[in-house]
Amino acid sequence: MPLTLAAGVSIRPIADQGYEVGRGDVFFKLDEPAALVLTLFDGRRDAPALRAEAARRGLPVSARSIDGLARALVGEGLLVDVTELPLEPLPETSVACARCGYCCHLSIGPLDAPDVRRLEALDWGAHGLEAPNPWLRSDGQGDTYLAQGPTGACVFLDPDGLCRVHKVFGEEAKPDPCRLFPLVALRRAGQVRVGLTYECPGLARAALEGAPVSQEVARLAGVVRRSLEGYAVLPDLDPDGALWKVVAAAPSLGEALAGLCDVVAVRCPEGSLGV
Repeated sequence: MPLTLAAGVSIRPIADQGYEVGRGDVFFKLDEPAALVLTLFDGRRDAPALRAEAARRGLPVSARSIDGLARALVGEGLLVDVTELPLEPLPETSVACARCGYCCHLSIGPLDAPDVRRLEALDWGAHGLEAPNPWLRSDGQGDTYLAQGPTGACVFLDPDGLCRVHKVFGEEAKPDPCRLFPLVALRRAGQVRVGLTYECPGLARAALEGAPVSQEVARLAGVVRRSLEGYAVLPDLDPDGALWKVVAAAPSLGEALAGLCDVVAVRCPEGSLGV
């Protein structure tokens, strides 16, 4: 079970060179090795992967030590299962599919094993149809994507602009990346913020006749949670909502980006993000 810090939890140094973890007025003291291990609980690694990463960073740690730390902090509510993080949809935003096929011309993936198994199990013959061959491709680096035809379109995109998998077997048969688009999920500060990618040409139409993003997030909550491993984990740069306030108040995208750069520059000195 991948674990991550709960909402509002922070790890901070204390005067005697140790660390403490907690939130509000309740904090627990940690030695430096335990604090470093705790930073690896990012919701993407299980216990063996966490041990391997700790060893790679020069901090060999036993499975028993990791289990003990995790149990203690789960018991205090400071570590949580990543799939239990609250979902926060982008407010006052709508989403609707324009059936334009644009997203079906993007690189669709990477697909995880359940996505591939679900597609492999589809009985095309029962409908007098055949699956495209090939319908998967590899990027050469171990990830799998839906295959694309000569025009760059997904091999499941029919001439009418609709997905053949969706038409024949229903939405739930499609891979998770297809079901999520244009939703984008980002884990940050003990929650999951779900917004939209503006690659989608249908957002203008969605503003007029789409369903609220909150409604779509509720409908696809399971898919959003399954997708978290593949999305970025952002540091807590915006504890007081300043970044979001800059975007909301800016009269133009250019001014919004300029304002964000100013805020991030103050909060993230060069090198503080590991880049």
